[in-house]
Amino acid sequence: MAVPTHKIYSSIIFFLSFTSFSQSKKEQIEILTNRVDSLNQVLGLERSSNQNKINEINSGVTKLEGQIATLSGNLTTLNKELQDSKDDILKKQKEIVENQRTISNMSMQIHKKEKEFVKLRDSIKHIYECNKMLTLVKTDVFAGHYSFEYTNGPLGYLQVYFNGKEDYYFDLAYNVGPPNYHEGSIQGVIKIYGNIGVFNGTLNIEGEDYCKIVFVFTEEGVMIVQNTSGFSCGFGVNQDATNFYYKNNSQNINIDDSGYPPAPFINSSNRW
Repeated sequence: MAVPTHKIYSSIIFFLSFTSFSQSKKEQIEILTNRVDSLNQVLGLERSSNQNKINEINSGVTKLEGQIATLSGNLTTLNKELQDSKDDILKKQKEIVENQRTISNMSMQIHKKEKEFVKLRDSIKHIYECNKMLTLVKTDVFAGHYSFEYTNGPLGYLQVYFNGKEDYYFDLAYNVGPPNYHEGSIQGVIKIYGNIGVFNGTLNIEGEDYCKIVFVFTEEGVMIVQNTSGFSCGFGVNQDATNFYYKNNSQNINIDDSGYPPAPFINSSNRW
């Protein structure tokens, strides 16, 4: 039986179409495969680049963590130093308050002593006018060495000698202390009535009064009151030998035949 012509044509067309489709599919697969390979290469390069960046970031993070740890340690140290400084400041503030209290107490004591001193000076000035009513001393009971000295302040030395009759010779030296250490001295003769001796200087300095010094002797020493300026008494401007001089010893010196002590009264090396 003969095959119909249209079926033969249909088969030929189907075969040709199938062959064409198969070739197109293969080419597409190759193209896709090439693209996949290209993408894999790109992805590999990108992955490698990203890994390098991640490593750099991790390295930077590690460095930052180290710096943060260092800064944290420094901050802890600074906080401790700050606390120590605060403690020191509080301590200093307490010391300042205590020093202010001490200074206040000392000021009150000084004020009190100044009042007592003024009262004593006024009493001595009164005694100065009537001391000759007391009994004249004719022994060496007041002979000896007297002195006073303040730390970082003035100092004074007094040597008193008895001539064996009724006169006392004195050598009085005074030093203002640091920082200038100005020094002055005066020698003279006094008579002691009871326990009081008054020196009236004979040196007449223009514009100055005669030097007047009162000596009030006690068992512990002698209170010296300078009633005129330091310049007129040989101590220098604005210097005052007024003070209580404590007795160190009762040593007297030998008086020569003339009735006067040897000159100088005392050696300066023994004085200072």
